[in-house]
Amino acid sequence: MANGLKVKANLAPVNRRLEKLRAALTDLRPALENAAKELTRRVWYRFAFKRDPDGGRWAPWAPSTAAANRKHPRRRLMLDTRQLRDKTRFIPGRRDLRAVIGTDYGKYHEQPDGKHGRLPRRAFLFSRLGTRRGLAKSDENYVLNALRYQLRKAAKD
Repeated sequence: MANGLKVKANLAPVNRRLEKLRAALTDLRPALENAAKELTRRVWYRFAFKRDPDGGRWAPWAPSTAAANRKHPRRRLMLDTRQLRDKTRFIPGRRDLRAVIGTDYGKYHEQPDGKHGRLPRRAFLFSRLGTRRGLAKSDENYVLNALRYQLRKAAKD
């Protein structure tokens, strides 16, 4: 009579790990909360240094705008009032990030060359990707790295 080999699989640890991975993929909020805080901080940085998401400088004020600013120093330009900066933020969800532009006039600064071509683009949220807009590469990489970290952490636990 030949001796047989009996293999019994213990799937409980595998199933536990798969369940953790499934949970990590279902609710991405922990990674997206970190990403939202960092992207909002980057918006503040862009206002402080007058840079767009790709690192380019904002267009200088038109001579007429600069002259009006010198003539009425107490009257501040809308972009300099901090309302736009302070209210613009990223909001994390379970599976997405939403960008909120803090004021109505903020969208005109994000548009390429404005509605009538008179207001130069002074972007603070979105990169110009050809004819489309989206996150700048560095912002996109930050979000992807945060998601990778969450998945690796779930896989190790």
